[in-house]
Amino acid sequence: MLWPVQDKYILLVWFSALLLSSLVRFGLFVRYWKIKPEGEALLAWEKPYFLTLLASSLIWGLGVVIILPRDSELQQVVIYLFLLGMSGGAISVYSAHRTMLLATIGSILLPIATWFLFKGTVISTALSLGTLLFLVTTIRAGQVLSATMDRSFRLGYELEDARVAAEQRALKYSLTGLNNRRAFYRHGQAMLEEAGRASRQLAMIISDVDYFKN
Repeated sequence: MLWPVQDKYILLVWFSALLLSSLVRFGLFVRYWKIKPEGEALLAWEKPYFLTLLASSLIWGLGVVIILPRDSELQQVVIYLFLLGMSGGAISVYSAHRTMLLATIGSILLPIATWFLFKGTVISTALSLGTLLFLVTTIRAGQVLSATMDRSFRLGYELEDARVAAEQRALKYSLTGLNNRRAFYRHGQAMLEEAGRASRQLAMIISDVDYFKN
């Protein structure tokens, strides 16, 4: 859309920067897929993911202000709506991480909102105020949504811990900590099935302990 009305060199520089940031992020994703971290190892990936996301968002937010045609309000509004759509996509993707969500939307929308505000026309001022309203709404919605998702995640882990604990109690004698009859049949059935699949023999040793209570 901007190719006929904007300096080709400026557009190519901006697009090259955007392409470079995309390649860096793609490389980060490939490394993640190869390593497949689990547990606490996942936390080490949060910072590089956030930094590359912020860099890409700033290239969009600041870059659009640079490549924006100064004499066509129609193209300005269309590009602004495109950025607004990107921000809506960020809400659906990063709503669980409030800091990441606000940083992404802010870096995309605040530069063009500031530019519209200083432009001073009726349309640009309205767009700037609309952006601020959108940001305020996003902050409030993000706060509620992230808190709800946090409670949901915590409840899920608590329920899983409770399930594991209940299952352990159901399979062991509380006095000795040894497996009970139910555990014997569950583990024994699994061992029988595994031996059958592997065509292996299975032996069992039975021990009788006298005066066990003593």
